This record gives sequence, C-alpha cells and structure tokens, in this order.
Amino acid sequence: MAKNLMQLITRLTTIGTEMADSPALRRKVLNCNISVLLAFWTLFFFLVIYTLSGDPLLRRVVYYEMPFLVLYLSPMWLNSIGKPLLASWTLMILLMVSMAISIHAGVGTGYNIHLYYILFAIVPIAFFPRSRWKSALFLCLLNTVIYVYYHTHPIDSPPTFLPLDPFWKHLIITCVSTSVACTTFFLFWLADSIAEQSELNIERMAMTDALTKLPNRRAFEVVFKQEMAQSRRNGEPLILAIIDIDHFKRVNDTYGHDAGDEVLKHVARILQGSTRSGNMIARLGGEVFGMLLPGISLANAIEVAGRIRWLVEESAYVHNGQELRITISMGISLVDTSQPSDSAYKRSDVALYQAKQNGRNQVVAA
Repeated sequence: MAKNLMQLITRLTTIGTEMADSPALRRKVLNCNISVLLAFWTLFFFLVIYTLSGDPLLRRVVYYEMPFLVLYLSPMWLNSIGKPLLASWTLMILLMVSMAISIHAGVGTGYNIHLYYILFAIVPIAFFPRSRWKSALFLCLLNTVIYVYYHTHPIDSPPTFLPLDPFWKHLIITCVSTSVACTTFFLFWLADSIAEQSELNIERMAMTDALTKLPNRRAFEVVFKQEMAQSRRNGEPLILAIIDIDHFKRVNDTYGHDAGDEVLKHVARILQGSTRSGNMIARLGGEVFGMLLPGISLANAIEVAGRIRWLVEESAYVHNGQELRITISMGISLVDTSQPSDSAYKRSDVALYQAKQNGRNQVVAA
C-alpha cells in the first residue's frame, strides 16, 4: 500500500518533466507539481476543519472553496502538455484568488490566514526559471503588497464567529501559522535537495563511463590514490591489473563499431560480476580496463586474474547469430606505495605488453 502510494506521488510530481528541455526547467516543473499537491491537501485539510467546527459561516467558505480542489489540478495538466510557464501562472493566480475568497467570504484577517500571501511572495522563485525572473519578481511584490494591505486594513471576522468554540479558533490560528512555516521550509528544503541531487548526478556522470556504466579513468585515479594511502597505512598489498581486449580493432573493422560497443559492454559485465565488492573495476579508455585488488598477495591476484580471463573466454558473445570468441590479456603488478602511481602503471603495462607478445589470452605478472 505504502509502495503504491509512493509510486503514485512520484508519477504525479514528475508529470511534464520529460518535456522540459533543460535540467533547470525540469526542476521548476517538479516544484510546481509538488506545490499543487501541497495546495490541494492544505485546502482539503482546512475545509475539513471548517466543516467540523460547525460554524455556518465557515461552512459557507467550504462551499466557495470546493471548486478549487479541482482547479488546483489544472497546472499539472498544463505541465503535461508542455506549458510550464502557464502552469506556474495558473497555480499562483489560483492560490491568490482562493485565499482572497476565504478572507472575504467570512474568515476575515483575524485568523491570520493572510499570512499565506507572504508564502505566495516567496514560492514564485521555485516555479519560474531565471529567464522569467520578471514574473517571479512581479508576483513577489504583488503578494507582499496584498499582505501589507490586509495587515494594515484588517477585515474583521463576522459576528457569527464570536460564539465559535475557543478550541476551534485556536486550532485554526495555529494551523495557519504552522502550515505557512512548514510549507516554506519544505519548499526550500526540496529545492536544496534537488540541487544537491543534481550536483551528485553530474559528479557521478563525470566519474562514469557512458558506454559500460563502469567508473572511468578519472574515478579510477581517485580510488587508486586512496587505496595506495590505505596500503601505506595498514601495510597490506595492493595489486594493479591492466586488461586489454584481444584483437578488438578486428572486431570493429569486421562487424562494425556497434558490435565493438556491445563487446565492450559484454566484457565490462563479466569483469564487474566476477570480482568482490572491495575491488575496483574501471574502463580506462578504448578497450583497456583497470582493476585494483587490495589486500591480496600477488600469487592470489594471479589466480583471480586467471579465473577472470577464463570467464571471458568461456562467455561467448553472439552477434547477428554468429558467435564471437572474445579473449583478454592482463598485466598485473604489486604496487610499490612508496613510488608514484605512474610507476605502477608502467610495470603493469610492461606485463600486459609481454602477454600480448606471448600470444595473448593470458595473464603476466611483472
């Protein structure tokens, strides 16, 4: 039940995001959809309180506000047809009109619901992209002016409110203040969370090979330096392996680059699935992969490398009904942590070159 509810909320909040032409605009559409849901449930919550209070004037407010429960969903529809700017304007107008109706239909300003205009002055920043900053600024100033007007020219609650139970009066005032504060906090927290997630995604993309989804050389270098420092501290061995797909150029020339890309992904899956979680596998470039094996001896590393080489050889790749024999050569070395990382690369490269010279499809240790 909870899982289905979360899936529904996710679908609703992401309506129209796939039509946005930039990450920034997708974020604005997402913010708008989330604000629609917040507005819907906030209004629903207050309509329930007004109904339960038993006050006839508050029930009249419920009658006037009921259509907004449907109207608040219209910005989502506008986002779904690729009109995010109109959706943002529609949401802001609905919010402002709905609040004005509540104030003038009977609630007045004595219950502080005009505080929502302060919230409405802030939230346009979350709806409009920077290119539409004039819209955000205009709505910010307009809502601030409306708030100041209601604050300096209060509209008294009608006499029918006087006999209202103090419990309901206190509850309404408390809920208004709490709702404004929590909604403001939530939207700013949401914006910061989305921005942080976007930064993480960008960083992850910068550290990931787009084709194989393995870490790229940049990520490998970062982890390599960390593992070298760790090895120096704890005195445990660290193994560097350089892996090259044999005759990869022949695959590209014979079957095309699409087939070559599929071979790279095929080998990447085997490498990733045949090592323990503490090991690092990355695509260093072209058909060359790197592997770090911390905490094991060179003899054990040779056994691990041999098993991986055998798995690649035995895992046939079929292209257009034709089975391709894929093999790899590996050069491995024990990393000397007192030397720069380049020296470890050179030793493993020398071993890899030797494996190629010896006929390929083998493991050579420096």
